[in-house]
Amino acid sequence: MHAIDDIGICYDLSRPSRLEVMLREYDLSSDERVRASNLIELIKTARVSKYCFGRSRSYEFPNDREMVLVPGRVVDDAAIRKSRSATIGCVNTPNVYLDLLRLARKRNPNTKLVFKSQSQVEVG
Repeated sequence: MHAIDDIGICYDLSRPSRLEVMLREYDLSSDERVRASNLIELIKTARVSKYCFGRSRSYEFPNDREMVLVPGRVVDDAAIRKSRSATIGCVNTPNVYLDLLRLARKRNPNTKLVFKSQSQVEVG
């Protein structure tokens, strides 16, 4: 699967993507807002995701403190190679996920961290 954008791409921080430009500059009409809201609900109800495989799981987390999701990525993924972390040399370390979790803990010392590996990694 390939992502195509005529002015940029979502994971390249050096320039905005077409979606970023549209979200910044386009004013939705009230009809478009209703349509978007309905579409979001349909997607949620159908449990559509980027990765439609495996079984559905539900998790219960204690709600005694704020939670922060730390999403993992495939380390050589283009989104990682083009990320802000790559530009400051944080990606090519042997313990990139451990480094990511340490940074998340440092920035959010009183939260519960929830790490979710990328689905492609989980299924090999």
